[in-house]
Amino acid sequence: LTLAPWIKWQDYLNFLNQQNLNNNWDWKVTDHKDLTDHVGQYVLWIAKELKLKVNLNQLSVYSINDHLLWDRIREIRPLHRRQWVQLLLQQQRSFYLSKEGWGYLALDNINHAAALAFQYVHAQSGLGSEIHFQLPKDFQKLIWIEAWAYFGSKLVNPKRNTETFQDILNLLSSLKKIKKDGTARQALQLALRQKLREKTGRNLSLGKNSRKSILLASQLLGGMLGERIYYGFRRKKIKPQKVSAWLKTGLQDQKFNQLYRSAIGSMDRFPLPFQSKNDRF
Repeated sequence: LTLAPWIKWQDYLNFLNQQNLNNNWDWKVTDHKDLTDHVGQYVLWIAKELKLKVNLNQLSVYSINDHLLWDRIREIRPLHRRQWVQLLLQQQRSFYLSKEGWGYLALDNINHAAALAFQYVHAQSGLGSEIHFQLPKDFQKLIWIEAWAYFGSKLVNPKRNTETFQDILNLLSSLKKIKKDGTARQALQLALRQKLREKTGRNLSLGKNSRKSILLASQLLGGMLGERIYYGFRRKKIKPQKVSAWLKTGLQDQKFNQLYRSAIGSMDRFPLPFQSKNDRF
């Protein structure tokens, strides 16, 4: 797996995302109400699949074409939180803000819609998926959110695959050779160090990282964790009751770090069904 020097990292991730779309799914929705209803259908399907009780009362979804989106963004407080949301928009990330009670759909495809739907399910399942965007303190919380968002999209679109540990090594090697895209290289190095922390239990330094690289690293690591959750769930090694218990633990709960370490330990026992995103066993 190699990366052409003229391809920006975020464009590369979006390209990979497009490769995993369900070809039978083609829609263009810009109306706020229709968009909310559409994501709501995924919310109800996912909730039924996991035997969870949710309602759609707090679901409100916007797209980049909706002028109301900018009103919602201006209302976000404090300023550092609004700046983080603006960065998420710039990076084409779909997200749900449980504090504000609305979500944003970055791309009109099945993976983004289903991931957003699961973020809403996550918020509805217990103490919510709310974070304070205090990084690097909230790095593991970002990974956790990304893991469940990926898991939700995989439930709806089983053809979706994620990057693997081997892909990270290959991409990092490619970027070192072309000596470009500092954000991408930093994100891959951060993901690698975090993975080594989890595997060895050592408190390795994560170094200083930009907000963009932290977001990208959390997306990579969340995808790998979400793939393992899906593997365990589909093979009935993880029961719906276990999923519910995990989701009910709020990200601000004092027990979250303990929960995260326990989940990582459990999930690492499950193999990824492929060695590389593009190479099946």
